[in-house]
Amino acid sequence: MRKAVLVDGVTKSSDHVILSKNISKSTGSVFSGKNLIAHGAIVVRNEGLSVLSLGNTLKATMSFEKERDYQRCRARIEALCEGSDDQIAKMASIVGVLHNEMNDFFWTGFYRVVEGRLVIGPYQGTVGCLSIEIGKGVCGTAAARGKTQVVEDVHDFPGHIACDERSKSEIVVPVTDESGALIAVLDVDSVEKGAFDEIDRECLEGIVAHVFGGAMTH
Repeated sequence: MRKAVLVDGVTKSSDHVILSKNISKSTGSVFSGKNLIAHGAIVVRNEGLSVLSLGNTLKATMSFEKERDYQRCRARIEALCEGSDDQIAKMASIVGVLHNEMNDFFWTGFYRVVEGRLVIGPYQGTVGCLSIEIGKGVCGTAAARGKTQVVEDVHDFPGHIACDERSKSEIVVPVTDESGALIAVLDVDSVEKGAFDEIDRECLEGIVAHVFGGAMTH
């Protein structure tokens, strides 16, 4: 349950955005459904309107909700994939759960390693690139380095391959099997800049490591 935040002396808050100098107290609440809508304040004294940027509180709330969503997704994915030896079927299940349950997942899919290239596998979203050379773009870089790539703004990434110009940020996680061999990368795009963070990295790495038996990358 979300609670209102009371700030006694708004000028003491480093995150306070001043729209009126005649305000000494305000309360803020975080509102969210599937997507975060807004956060703000209710003025309790004098004229004007004040909006509190509840920086730390907002970040903590969003992080908690994201971790909770990932926990729910992981439990469902593990149940779906239990007992299956089919890699493509497991990829499809992972994509189906993540794309429909997580916020800001504009494109979610796997690129499989086929004859030394990344070839598109199960995915949801707009049309993806059919194949990507290892070492090229965000996906190819993750595959070549064996390390998760978290890109705040894809337009700042050298050699970014734009499968859909609406994508703004991206995370790509290498997927290995029990022998440590690279079998795929998990690629997630968002239309929002900076949509992915350390929580996404840890949770996505944990999911693919559990399902495919590989080690988590760091």
